[in-house]
Amino acid sequence: MDKPISEMNNKELFCALTGEYGVVKQAYVQKVFRKYKVMHGEYGDLTEMVKAALSGALGDLDEV
Repeated sequence: MDKPISEMNNKELFCALTGEYGVVKQAYVQKVFRKYKVMHGEYGDLTEMVKAALSGALGDLDEV
């Protein structure tokens, strides 16, 4: 899939998380997933978590 992560819906983000769209998108969504959990103590809606990462609200994703 060539669609940017920022334009994906929950179903597409879940597929990215499971690796259906390749390892690069999978790794990015996994980092977002982990960082969001660390910062908020729970998981949120996948689109909400990605929006938080893209806005910078999660800071550096490599610092988990």
